[in-house]
Amino acid sequence: MTRGSPQTECGFIRIADELFEALIRHPSTKRQYELGLAVIRKTYRFQKMEEDLSASHLAAMTGLDRANATRAVNELVKLGVLHKRAGRY
Repeated sequence: MTRGSPQTECGFIRIADELFEALIRHPSTKRQYELGLAVIRKTYRFQKMEEDLSASHLAAMTGLDRANATRAVNELVKLGVLHKRAGRY
């Protein structure tokens, strides 16, 4: 992607208006917001409803350290924004 000139030819995320509007209105912390966007990137971007994501991978995507990524995931699960289940990671 050329900086300052984002084009859909370089990739895009198709997201339901309802979800997008919920993201805008939800009183999230910066950490929660970044983590939520990373999950959307790894799911909706590839037309998936779920994905096996490790805290380390989410941390790398967001620039958060692993502990803060884990904390944000757990906060979003508690708020009902994300669903978490046992997986490989």
